[in-house]
Amino acid sequence: MMEIAEALKVFFSFGINKYEYHVYKTLLLGGKLTSLQISNTTGIPYGKVYEVINGLVNFGLACRIPSKPTMFEVISPRKSIDLLKERKLEALKEVDKVVNEIIQPAYESVHVESTQVKDKVFLSNGRSSSNIEIGIAIESAKEEIRIYCSLKSLVRMMWFKEQLVTAKVEINIFVSSKEKIPDELLKIDWCTITKIRKEIKNLYFFVDNKHGLFIRPMPDDDSYVRGNDFIIKIKSESFITDFEIMFNHNVKNKKEVKE
Repeated sequence: MMEIAEALKVFFSFGINKYEYHVYKTLLLGGKLTSLQISNTTGIPYGKVYEVINGLVNFGLACRIPSKPTMFEVISPRKSIDLLKERKLEALKEVDKVVNEIIQPAYESVHVESTQVKDKVFLSNGRSSSNIEIGIAIESAKEEIRIYCSLKSLVRMMWFKEQLVTAKVEINIFVSSKEKIPDELLKIDWCTITKIRKEIKNLYFFVDNKHGLFIRPMPDDDSYVRGNDFIIKIKSESFITDFEIMFNHNVKNKKEVKE
């Protein structure tokens, strides 16, 4: 019979670091524990334990128990893996739809017309990968960056503030939100923020109308490190132009928040 350590390696094949592995195993076999107990059992420094536990909680693998002191326990592994599958399937359906309806036709039209395909499409996944691609896109900007995103993704964009400011290009951000945009975000003076009512689940990042990123946040939050984002990187001036024409045509009742 497979040992628990081997079983956990299979369970975490979707990606988890060694600290999270040891904390999860400790909670799985030890039940409800405080952060101090977890630190003493795993040998992970007490100051590091909270960061690790928060990662497990955000990933849907563990939860906090209101008590003094606060205790933690794992969520049913069956529920955790079902939630992960649900998130993956939802993201894959979104990617599949975009590929079938937009990206594949764009590829085929260019491929038929010329043996030298100038337009390119790349697929990747992972929060770190999407952050790297955003950084590369910012550095390549010569004239303008346009971003269409949710309020949560706008908060995430603030991680790139230094790069965006240094780029010294025109930056326009269109935010989909029914909630009020925080005042601290509206006070920034290095970009134009426009609030729109059309719901946006993905993050669209266009550079100089020549190439762009289509990112499906997984989960949709402002966590900088964790996440299983799906990324579509497109280098096609005609595609980006057509997409924005279609997108802006469907955006009704735009409400400008800041010039």
